[in-house]
Formats: sequence, C-alpha cells, structure tokens
Amino acid sequence: MNNCFRFEYLAVIGLLAICELTFGGNNPPFNAELIGQWNGLGGSYGDVWGDGDFAYLAGFGESKVGIVDISDPTNPKGFVYQLPPPFQGASAQDVKVGDGLLFICLESTNKGSAHIVDVRDPMNPVALVDVIIPSFTSPHNLFYDNGFLYLTGGGSVDVAIVDLTGLDPDNPPDGPITKAKWIVESIGNSTVHDITVANGRLYVAAWDSGLWIYDVSNVATQMPSFLGQTPDGGNNTHSCWPTSNGDFVVTGEERTGGGIKVYRITDEGDSLTLELTDELALPPDQASSVHNQLIVGYRLYNSWYGAGLLVHDIDPKTGTIELFASYDTPGANWGVYPFLGQDRILLSDIGGGLKIVRVGTDILGDLDGDGSVGVKDLLILLGNWGPCDDCKDCPADLDDDCTVGVKDLLILLGNWG
Repeated sequence: MNNCFRFEYLAVIGLLAICELTFGGNNPPFNAELIGQWNGLGGSYGDVWGDGDFAYLAGFGESKVGIVDISDPTNPKGFVYQLPPPFQGASAQDVKVGDGLLFICLESTNKGSAHIVDVRDPMNPVALVDVIIPSFTSPHNLFYDNGFLYLTGGGSVDVAIVDLTGLDPDNPPDGPITKAKWIVESIGNSTVHDITVANGRLYVAAWDSGLWIYDVSNVATQMPSFLGQTPDGGNNTHSCWPTSNGDFVVTGEERTGGGIKVYRITDEGDSLTLELTDELALPPDQASSVHNQLIVGYRLYNSWYGAGLLVHDIDPKTGTIELFASYDTPGANWGVYPFLGQDRILLSDIGGGLKIVRVGTDILGDLDGDGSVGVKDLLILLGNWGPCDDCKDCPADLDDDCTVGVKDLLILLGNWG
C-alpha cells in the first residue's frame, strides 16, 4: 500500500489536534452565517450528503450514519442508523444518496464493499442489500450516478462499476451483489483515492498520479475509455469536482500545506487536454490542508482542515478564482454539500458534527452573491444555458423549469442593479 495513502488514518489524528488547538474556529465569518447544527452521532464525523430535506452524515471510524431532518435548518433533528452485522467494525466515512437509496462505504472491514439502505422514507430506513466485490472489500470512497455505483479499490489503482439499474427496493435480492459490470484497472501508479461522476465523465483522484478522466457516457454497454489527465501529475491528489458544464475541474491535495488547483478542460474530440488556470494554498497559520470540493455552476465550495468552509467563484472565461464567502468551523471540516441552496450549505466538522450555513444573499438572479445583479451574474447564467442535467445543481434556473433559457434571462435582467 502506498505510504501516502489513507491520509485520514495515517496523519489525521495529529492533524486534527493541531487544527482544534491552533487554527479551528479562529477566523471570523465572511458573507456567511451559522443557522443550525446537530451533533447526535457521537464519535467522529466523515463525509456529508444531502437529499431533499435530509442530511446524511458518515461516521469516521464509526459503524453508523446520522440521518438528520433539516426541513427547519435552524432546528435540525436526527437519529442514528447503525450498520447491521457483520459490519460493526466498518468505517462509514463516505456516503452518497440517490434515487431513494443511501450508499455507505464499508472501509476497514474486509467483509464488504458497500451497504445499501432504502431511504425513500428517511425517517424509517430499511437495510436493502450489500455489495461485496471480491477485490474491493475495503473501499475508501464511492459514488452513485444514474443507476451505477462506482467504488475505489481500497489501496489499489482500480475503480469498480456496479450496475444497479435493475435493483428494485420493493423486491431486493436475497443475497449480496458480488459482480462488477466493469473494473477500470491501472489508473496511475499510486492509488485511487476518490471519484466523481458528472455528465458522462468519470473523474478519478489518483493521489500521486494526479487526476484522470474517463468517458462513461455509455457505461451500460461500453467499457469506460480514457480521455485525459492533469499535465503536472499529482501530489496527494485527494478529490475533484467539475463545473456543471465540464469546462473546468478543481482538484484538492490532502497534505500539509495542500490546496486546490483549477484546470480548464478542452475537448479535442476523442480526448481531453487540461490546463492549469489558478491554484490556492493557505498559509499554515490559517489551515493545514484542503479536503473536499464541490461546485454549483461556477461557485466552488471547499472544506478545509483548520479553515472550515471557503467559497470561491470561478471566472467562466479565465478560470481564475475569487473569494466569495467563508465560515470557520470549530475543528477540522471534512465535507461540504452545497446543492440544497445557499441558505442550507451542509458542513461536517470531524469533531463537532453537522453545521448548516447560509452564504450570500437571497436576491433572485444574484448568482455570484455580491448583493446585486450584474455582469458576473449574466455570464454565469449564459455559461449554464440549456437543459439542466440535475435541477438541484442548476442555480441559474431562476424559474425552476429545469432549463436555463430566455425566461431566466428576463428574470435576471428585471432585477438588474
């Protein structure tokens, strides 16, 4: 196993101590405010995901997941879902939700790959089925997209893709799912740490081998094909997320002094080229390392160990970034989920639990959140023109019809100034 792998396990305890005692919670909020919090899971917190009026919090080193009703974000109420046997020793530190299903990564178990829970009624979760791919029995991260579950290899350089399109929650299989549709092998020469799937592309954070991108637009019938990778390799490339139209991608490097890099993606037909357009690392007196990043439109949300949440706007022409908002959690901020709206940004502080933060303003058409509607907002709207692949990830859809078009442009222009 690569010596740099599992930064969370090898170095996070000391890192958290530094963050808690020195850096955590010292920076005043900027264009952001805390509106609610929940700390009912006990132990430590991993990733966070949202769906509708519920937040899902993974247990870092814990065999449980917090399920929290955030319909009133000022008064969140939750309970704990305990992993069933034989997964009490698993670390449920990564979770995803989609199509009424909760996917829990089973790291540190060697007994399974993922545990799937029916959360169509989130207040009454029902254990559904386990995924046990023989060579993926301790995955570090997973991702769900359009009926397919993607798994990292638990220290390997591979990604497994499991076809769940035929899974019926009302008639689940009697035993575990044990076969992968595809296994993408030999991604770099280090280890695959995290994965993101968006708009037919698989983005792989391959640690010291940088970011690799694959075409999965026809994953139901075709093996993923390699498209391109970062030109400068990687240095603990931990995570990644693309803009909604795929013209930029941001990576995070989890290491002491690690920060983010923004790359422009150019489609060459049968391949992609990536060009570095901007990068940011924080000084040691502000943070120890970036961790995860997600993007809504051209707005970038990063979780940092020691600096909490940092929000930047990506210029759609230059690919440079500008600080929009920040909120420093008390300890080390593991994850962020921004797709429920700017009034319900979900954060997972490793020691402090769920934090719900509001950023920016509520002015319709103020897409960059600067308190007015102007040229930057117009550029953001035009950059997202057309059908929304995911209505929740479409802030420029001002009339909520799942398409950015003339009506949205008229709304924006009507609120100009």
